[in-house]
Amino acid sequence: MIRQGDDLGWTPLHYVACFGEVEPVRLLLRHDTSVTYDLDKGGESALHIAAFRGHINIIDELIRSCPDACDIINTKGQTALHAAVMGGRVNVVKYILEMPNLEDLINEQDISGNTALHLAALHKKYNIIYLLARDKRVDRLATNKDHLTALDIFAAHDEVGYRAGKVLHVLKGSHGIQCFQDWVIECVKKRLDKQFVEGQPVVSIAKGINTGNRENFDSSRRSIIDLQLLVAVLIATVTFAAAFTMPGGYDNDGDDQGMAVLAGKPAFKAFVIFNTSAFCFSILALFFLYDPSFWGARQQASYTTAAGWYIYFAICCLVLAFVCGTYVVLTRTIGLGIVLFVVFGCLLTMHRIGVFLDPEVGFWLPRSSPRRYVRNLLFDYGIL
Repeated sequence: MIRQGDDLGWTPLHYVACFGEVEPVRLLLRHDTSVTYDLDKGGESALHIAAFRGHINIIDELIRSCPDACDIINTKGQTALHAAVMGGRVNVVKYILEMPNLEDLINEQDISGNTALHLAALHKKYNIIYLLARDKRVDRLATNKDHLTALDIFAAHDEVGYRAGKVLHVLKGSHGIQCFQDWVIECVKKRLDKQFVEGQPVVSIAKGINTGNRENFDSSRRSIIDLQLLVAVLIATVTFAAAFTMPGGYDNDGDDQGMAVLAGKPAFKAFVIFNTSAFCFSILALFFLYDPSFWGARQQASYTTAAGWYIYFAICCLVLAFVCGTYVVLTRTIGLGIVLFVVFGCLLTMHRIGVFLDPEVGFWLPRSSPRRYVRNLLFDYGIL
């Protein structure tokens, strides 16, 4: 009776394996261990179901009762490790990697030639890719029947960000000397590509341009310009208003009538300097964005980088003006004022470090610069 399947072809062992019920699994295996090898209508065994669901205790029980159960493959030629990867079960992948008797599963290929690492790259399972690629027993250069490595598959997704950068780093780990590859990409391949393009007729190059992509790019650039204009105007408005509503107010009588009460305080002077700087930078950004609009969209777009830097400086000055203004009116609680400086400094430092290490953010250093080395070193030690 325990071999009788339902519409899915599942036996009772499939069900208890799916829900992680250890005691029923033991009872079924005590009665008949051969049910471990039964496949459902989809070609999956109870071991595949347990691996896909992440039930390590069930996998351990099945392998303990049937040591050769780890060799069970489904109709696609996939092992329990393949199933665990597709289910995104990091715990099962770790379990299999730590079991000496399961080493044969690590580089096992299915009928499409995909190893577990291939499937992890295909399904963008970041944690599993990193776990497998860091294991020296995993063949990162293995190719499937389409002659693709895991790196080829993942690179085709065109993923961005820290996690993607971390994955690409571990997948590239066995692909030669990275600095030499960077030099080839930067200095050789780009020059050859440039010569190839320049050697073609203008008409053929023009035909290769995708009009839709150009329109999307122009729309995106227009959105960036609009956002910069909005931020610049906002900063200019806020700083202009702050210039006439000084912290601490004004004297109402005497020779200093109309003068700022806290004018003699160093923090107040710093407030005025930072507030004025923020106003000036935002006005400069407005000029850089507004004036070229009379010359044409292309000319206006060429000034967006400079305007972006001016807006960035204006934001920093605005925050510093706020900190100084708050500090000057909290003289009796000086600790609170200092906390504002410390908090801002820490946040700004964390932000700049993040930008510096982000693999997708352009910087004044080239891509093959020390920042890539630093980022990869942090990846290797698990800090990022």
